[in-house]
Formats: sequence, C-alpha cells, structure tokens
Amino acid sequence: MSPTSTTRRSASSYRRSSHPRRTRWSATRVVDGRLHGIGIRNVHYRFGDGTLGWLQEAPFDRILITAGAPEVPWALLRSQLKDGGVAVLPVGPEDGQMLVEIRRQGERFVKTNVCPCVFVKLIGQEG
Repeated sequence: MSPTSTTRRSASSYRRSSHPRRTRWSATRVVDGRLHGIGIRNVHYRFGDGTLGWLQEAPFDRILITAGAPEVPWALLRSQLKDGGVAVLPVGPEDGQMLVEIRRQGERFVKTNVCPCVFVKLIGQEG
C-alpha cells in the first residue's frame, strides 16, 4: 500500500521534523501544489524535537519514525499511540538498527522485529 493511499483514507496526517531545511522543503511541496495536485489536503507540518512527537494532536492510529532511536521511546508511545495503534521505527546503534513494529493493546505493547536496517541518527531528547 502506498503512503498516498493511506493518507487519502485518513482524516489527517501530521509531519514533525527536527530539521528546518527538511521542514521547509516539505512545506514547499505542499505550497508547490504537488500534494494538492494528487488530491491530498490533510497533511500538517510542524518544526520541533521529533522525539517528543506531537502531543497536542495525539493520540495517533499510526506513528512512523524515520530516524534510528537508540532504544524504543516508550514514553512517546504510551502518551501518543492510540489503543490498537501501530508504530514502526528503527531501533539500535548508529551502525545498524532493527526496524520494529510495535502494536498497542491497551496498556500492553507487542514488539515485532521486521528487518535489519540503517537510518540516520534520531536527534532530540529521546535520541
């Protein structure tokens, strides 16, 4: 399933970045009309510490973290992942992480290793 089809089905998608240049580039894509051109008008951008998530808009059905965390950011998942929600993120040292899927079932979290990977280092309070 493509990100586009997922975004179209969801009420809104939220994007938080700790990299100002990436945030500006992403916002430019929206202003540019690329996302609007394919019918996506429910994406929201915010600059800040990505390790803290976006508490004001939580809880989320899905959380996708695209930078390697040294360990699972449990506080973020407890406070922002909806019951029944899924988070996908790379976890481990900089030279090699494991892509993991975490499913929330009430107060319980089920972690599944997906595959080895290498992502950029997560920057911020939980990084």
